[in-house]
Amino acid sequence: MRIKSLKIKVKNERSLLRKLLFNNGEFTPYRNPRNTGFTVVELIVAMGLFMTIIVVAVGAYIQVIKTQGIVTDVMAANDNASLVMEQMAREIRTGKKFIASNNSELTFLNDTKNCVLYKFIGDGIARKEVPGLDGLRREKRCETLEYGQMEPLTAPTVVIKEGSFLIKSEQSQGRRIVFDKVDISFKVDISRERESSFFAGGGNQLKTTVSARKYFQN
Repeated sequence: MRIKSLKIKVKNERSLLRKLLFNNGEFTPYRNPRNTGFTVVELIVAMGLFMTIIVVAVGAYIQVIKTQGIVTDVMAANDNASLVMEQMAREIRTGKKFIASNNSELTFLNDTKNCVLYKFIGDGIARKEVPGLDGLRREKRCETLEYGQMEPLTAPTVVIKEGSFLIKSEQSQGRRIVFDKVDISFKVDISRERESSFFAGGGNQLKTTVSARKYFQN
């Protein structure tokens, strides 16, 4: 009986071994459940996916930083141009005898009796003020004076394009009083050192109309 039981046990073990080694007639390597892990192919695929995610994330981060820098430059350019326009508007309101030459220059006599020249030069706006009275205290014609070196008003990183000055005179109804109005218009862009996709149309348009507080009679 003991020999017979041993034969049955050996037979059962052989049958179990066949099931472990062969699956549908194909050889299947035996794996110890305690020694599980990744194959080389699985590691290569995992590393490839990880590197792809890293590259995409880094590229997106760099683009965000670049865009933030451009937005900062755009805001600074608009602030600088707005301050320059406000400065011109304040001085024009108290001025008189406006002359616009080629729509790129504006000369007038300010409230201190000095001649002022505003001019679009290159990519910016410049200003120059010279005495507007001669030795006999007579007012000079501001458009005929030599102004020399101009003083830039806009920052070097600001680009001014398509600037123009336009003078309009309006006469009051029933009176011989003429009011001068000055239209100021230009586009603001940033330096080409940092290309901007925000200004696909060529720049941010700024425009204002300033009415002089002083008037004259015909």
